[in-house]
Amino acid sequence: SFLYSKITALIMIAITLFGVMAVLITPRLYNPEIVVPGAQVFVQRPGNSADQIHDQVVKPLEALMAGLKGVEHTYGVAMDDVGIVTVQFEVGRDEESSLLLLYNELSRNIDRLPPNTSQPLVKSIGITDVPIMGVTLSSKALDSTQLREVGQRVLEQLQSVPNVGTSDVIGGHRRVLSVDVDPQRLAAAGVSMTHLSEMLKGANAVLPGGSITHDNREYRLRTDAAFEGPEDLENLVIGQHDQRPIYLGEVAEIAFAPEENHQFTSHAFGPANSHGEPAGDSTAAVTVTIGKRAGANAVTVATAIKDKLDAIERQLLPDQVEMTVTRDYGQRADDAVNTLIEHLGVAVLVVLIILFFFLGWREALIVTLTVPLTLFVVLGVGWIFGQTINRISLFGLILSLGLLVDAAIVVIENIHRHLHAGKERSFADLLVRATNEVGNPTNIATLAVLLAFIPMAFVSGMMGPFMLPIPINVSIAMIASLVLAYIIVPWTAYRWLGSKARKVLAQRDSLDGDSHHEDWLTRNYKRVAKPLLGSRTGSLIFLLFVLGLMVASMLMPAWQFIRASGMNGPLSPAGVSLKMLPEGNVNTFMLEVNTREGTAAERTALVADAVGQVVAQNQYVTDYQTYVGRTGPLTFAGMVRGDMMRQASNLAQIRVNIVDRHSRPVTSEVATALWDQLEPVREQYADTRIKLFLTPPGPPVRAQVLARIHGADYETLREIAKEVRGRFEDVYGMINVDDSVTRDAPEYRIDVNQTKALQSGVAPAQIAKVVHDYVSGQTLGTVHGTDTSEPVNIV
Repeated sequence: SFLYSKITALIMIAITLFGVMAVLITPRLYNPEIVVPGAQVFVQRPGNSADQIHDQVVKPLEALMAGLKGVEHTYGVAMDDVGIVTVQFEVGRDEESSLLLLYNELSRNIDRLPPNTSQPLVKSIGITDVPIMGVTLSSKALDSTQLREVGQRVLEQLQSVPNVGTSDVIGGHRRVLSVDVDPQRLAAAGVSMTHLSEMLKGANAVLPGGSITHDNREYRLRTDAAFEGPEDLENLVIGQHDQRPIYLGEVAEIAFAPEENHQFTSHAFGPANSHGEPAGDSTAAVTVTIGKRAGANAVTVATAIKDKLDAIERQLLPDQVEMTVTRDYGQRADDAVNTLIEHLGVAVLVVLIILFFFLGWREALIVTLTVPLTLFVVLGVGWIFGQTINRISLFGLILSLGLLVDAAIVVIENIHRHLHAGKERSFADLLVRATNEVGNPTNIATLAVLLAFIPMAFVSGMMGPFMLPIPINVSIAMIASLVLAYIIVPWTAYRWLGSKARKVLAQRDSLDGDSHHEDWLTRNYKRVAKPLLGSRTGSLIFLLFVLGLMVASMLMPAWQFIRASGMNGPLSPAGVSLKMLPEGNVNTFMLEVNTREGTAAERTALVADAVGQVVAQNQYVTDYQTYVGRTGPLTFAGMVRGDMMRQASNLAQIRVNIVDRHSRPVTSEVATALWDQLEPVREQYADTRIKLFLTPPGPPVRAQVLARIHGADYETLREIAKEVRGRFEDVYGMINVDDSVTRDAPEYRIDVNQTKALQSGVAPAQIAKVVHDYVSGQTLGTVHGTDTSEPVNIV
């Protein structure tokens, strides 16, 4: 009765609407969102050496964190005065509950920390920390402080966009009110540095004073003695000399100035820029990074941000500031999804053409009709269960496309066979019998395919959730295609093949048993197969030919081991590289510069500028940003590497953006050519490590090849690490070889004679504090009379 029912048509319409809604509403991402809960625990213990921090702080903390449920790895780093423990939980664990366990364990054991240890500072690490957009503001007229203030105003506007998450301004220098004290004049005034610090803290006060009642009204009281600018500090009396007041302005230079953080950010265009700017002309810059909330659609959020940026550029941005979108993960996700959908359509078209030649156009259309319906079911179910549309989920659909039509082809082919060679007199009976006849074998075949894909769902580690959409989507697609083949194919065939069936049935009845007319495919098949089956020699030759092809295909991987220069050399001719996933052909890659420990930021900037000049000569580069003293905007791979917390004067990162993939070779070829061009720079700065990072095609890892060396004696570990690193450097094609062994950095040490200091009435701690205040400065409060979004500290 289902052949005559209109419910089948309604089911098809409902599935179509369901799928279209899923395509429009389901969040689009470039990669699946992988939850990797983690956190870094910072503990300060001033005055302790790296060995003391390691033995008394880091090791106990590591042991404490390793005992938490779900912790996969802990990494400890000990430096003078500071210890850092990175905690990584198992992939896929609930982020909130994991962090709650960590906080609870720290709180329960806080009393076990050694004396004079600071309260542990915990900074969580999650996928939402990776920004989906980056906007670089550059200017030749404004300095880094002014650019940062512009960036903060832009960020304030962007945070009003729906579903915008963690955002920040990278680069530039905060504005501070600098109090540059002259030690000699201060000593002549008879005022100590400690006394001056306490005086400045006490003089800059704004506090509530309660409330009073007068004339039946209540008034709030507020005590206001705030510093509102340099004039207030210049006129501050800090002491007396010869019965004359001594003002702070007489012993110090007071003015607004950039904060000293030894970090520099610059922007430069490449030859392929669309602004007509000269290549390699570096200018001061800041980068505004914008994240999204968990589960939000990266495409819609990025589109809303770009609309807001257009309004900001018209209404808020100064004319001297150039705005450049330097990261757009929303556009990348949309391009990747659209490309895969386009390939999906091409694959469906190929199936249609093949079926057209082998079964006929009506039968081809019937089978092809089930493909989009099956895909709609898969996308709709994924939408209900909170999945996203990403390149891995669509890759799973393309992978299973050839399997999706199997059930429909088997059913329509059996209908075709019964139509020409069956005995049924009624077309309706023919459809039911033909469909029922292939039911059991088709069910078993579908089950066999499911059993082949289901084990992928149990892959552990980072690769597990990354590849999880494939077994899920393939399983749903196979089951949906089977059900639709039993429902849609007979129902559609009853309507689309009705006229053809009546003619064939009438012709079959008139021919009285000789009803089957061989088509061209059958005739050609017999013409080829009969000689092979009728001749023993021909059959043997054909069998050996097939076996030879099979053996050759199986030996293809073994060809990798046959190379002219040995295994540690380039591929032989006709060699094929073996990769688990194809390279991600994205429009960006990164270069990193690591000078020797202790190198000044200015020297690191010089090396980074030399690298940038080579980058500026590449014809495919549109722009690049240089971050000296810190890492650039966080990436998923950078999050795993720990880029979030890396800041050092010997570090620089260069984010390179290139033209669209339609106008260049693949990213790996562009990056490889640039890497070769950097050889003179590597030779010129031989003590500097220059690294190249591409966007990984699969889930991010700390490194593609990683050797962990464990042991009790750290000096022995250093020697082993040096040998292992040398072995790695000898491997053909391996770059970015590095280790976690830090080199010794030079330092000046002030040895205080405790006896003489105490005899002079000065405690050694006072000496240490004065030295710190003079060299590093001290934050003594904030200026209250400013209209900036960031506090202006008094330093």
